[in-house]
Amino acid sequence: MKSLLIAAALAVLTVSCNAQANAKDAVPQKVKESFAKMHPGVQAKWEKEDSDYEAIFRKTGKEMSVVFHEDGQLLEEETEILANQLPANALAYVSKQYPGKEVKEAAKIVDAFGKVVYEVVVAGKDLLFTPAGEFIKIVGQ
Repeated sequence: MKSLLIAAALAVLTVSCNAQANAKDAVPQKVKESFAKMHPGVQAKWEKEDSDYEAIFRKTGKEMSVVFHEDGQLLEEETEILANQLPANALAYVSKQYPGKEVKEAAKIVDAFGKVVYEVVVAGKDLLFTPAGEFIKIVGQ
């Protein structure tokens, strides 16, 4: 009987701790409101990175994501694009540096200040380019 009570107490504590961990990662109301203003009626999958929250969703047939700070401030918006929608110089760079490799993903990223960069995934690397197609860097290096 005593071991049954201990097991029950441990189960209650475990459930309680899990609920607190999940509550800690819950999307703040300000973030939800900011997202709803930008994309009314859209359902998103949320991910937390440090103090930022990323909403991942599909809109008009394209995969998109929006990143907000925990206070609801927009940090960036990323929209999937076709490889042929990349700047010509970016495509030329990829062809020259990665001959025979195919672009796996391409996206247009706009930050909170309206600055645009293009992201290209090729040969397992994420490359960033300016709107003119000039190479910026490999993400993570």
